[in-house]
Amino acid sequence: MTRRTVTPDEYELLSASARRVLATNQIDGRSSTLPAPGQYPHQWNWDSAFIAMGLAHIDEARACAELEALLEGQWGNGMVPHIIYNPDEVNDRSYFPQRWRWGTELAEAAAGPPTSHVTSGITQPPVLAIAAAYIAEVGADQALAQSFLRRVYPKLLAFHRYLLTERDPHREGLAFLIHPWESGLDNSPRWQSSLDAIVVNRGKLPEYQRLDTKLVMATQRPTNDDYDRYVYLLEVYKEHRYNHRLLFAHCPFLVQDVLFNALLHRANEALITIATALGEPTQEIEVWRERTADAFARKLWDEAEGRYFDFDLRAGRPIDQNTIATFLPLYAELPTAEQAERLVRGNLTNPAKYWPHPDTPHFVIPTASKDNAYWDPNRYWRGPIWINTNWLVLQGLLRYGYHEEARRIFDDTLSLLTCPLPEGEPWWFWEYFNPLNGNVYGIDRFSWSAALAIALTAQPPPGRRPQSA
Repeated sequence: MTRRTVTPDEYELLSASARRVLATNQIDGRSSTLPAPGQYPHQWNWDSAFIAMGLAHIDEARACAELEALLEGQWGNGMVPHIIYNPDEVNDRSYFPQRWRWGTELAEAAAGPPTSHVTSGITQPPVLAIAAAYIAEVGADQALAQSFLRRVYPKLLAFHRYLLTERDPHREGLAFLIHPWESGLDNSPRWQSSLDAIVVNRGKLPEYQRLDTKLVMATQRPTNDDYDRYVYLLEVYKEHRYNHRLLFAHCPFLVQDVLFNALLHRANEALITIATALGEPTQEIEVWRERTADAFARKLWDEAEGRYFDFDLRAGRPIDQNTIATFLPLYAELPTAEQAERLVRGNLTNPAKYWPHPDTPHFVIPTASKDNAYWDPNRYWRGPIWINTNWLVLQGLLRYGYHEEARRIFDDTLSLLTCPLPEGEPWWFWEYFNPLNGNVYGIDRFSWSAALAIALTAQPPPGRRPQSA
């Protein structure tokens, strides 16, 4: 596909197509939205957050309902699961892992999921508070927003408290993850060494059949070896009854993720905004933010490389993989101005890593550096472009004044979303894209691609960097 600049005259057409996608993907009789038809028949955590951001521009009430539907599945300990299973999908034939594989009924009653909902046993990047504050910021009905914030604030606070207590036993300001799925970037190169170190007890690995490759080519998805480890980890959680003190001691996958914790820091900023609007105290949240900022500077920043490293708690060492996650701290305003410059000039706009070379143009931003040993422009999170990570990095660049770089991401994202298609809708909002040629991958009519298209076209295009006086 040829890279093109989408004109403002096309914004309304793009937004109208996106609205139809979100209308079609709403779960019948419920307030929640499918990530996409077929492949994803339930409600996902950070998907709903991005979906709500798009809905905030066109239907504030539905945006609020999207987040509240997700929060109905919140566990007693504050965790918001990554999947709320759709009760209408009773045969469990369209998605793996099926609801029964999680064994969440083994969790302590006070800590586990509500009896009225079936959920997964893990979480996802905490974007919910960001989305809630976004609804209040862009929406026109402030009375509706205030009432909504008053209802969800205690639940959002409980979620963050869970992440920074049960998932942060040493109070570093960094939540640990117990599964690659919790990162949102399931098969990112960042997790390969941690997964390879897991010795799978074949006697505890149940038989299973993957369903994700029925609609998507296997070459675009995680490998079978990775899936063995994904499934084996579920057995570990059940063995320890979802007790996070025991999982901290025994779970073979235990990492502190730059992307997840940068979003948590940004979400705590949003939580302070919400608390202030409601007249609630903010001291506890401010302490969390201080701890996280210190941990990013002290533990996750690598001065020699000029980028952020995740940390493998089980191996006791940083994870040296250059991926798009290193730019997410920009969105949380965690780097100093000098560190931001090194991230942008040494990595993002480096043609050997993420930016196109003048002689070999391509789209931005790949989800892994082109010089990464695991780089694959066709496989899930190992190179393809995703609309949500582009949106997050774009917002981070604007916070530091990198307007030209943000404009390139803005233009490329809209160019990918408006890829020419044969019949039907003008644009089908695909799941992810090959950065080298713009080929579309995964599932079409993907909800967060549609929702963020609405959010992108609703904001002024990034301008050029102001000229110095």
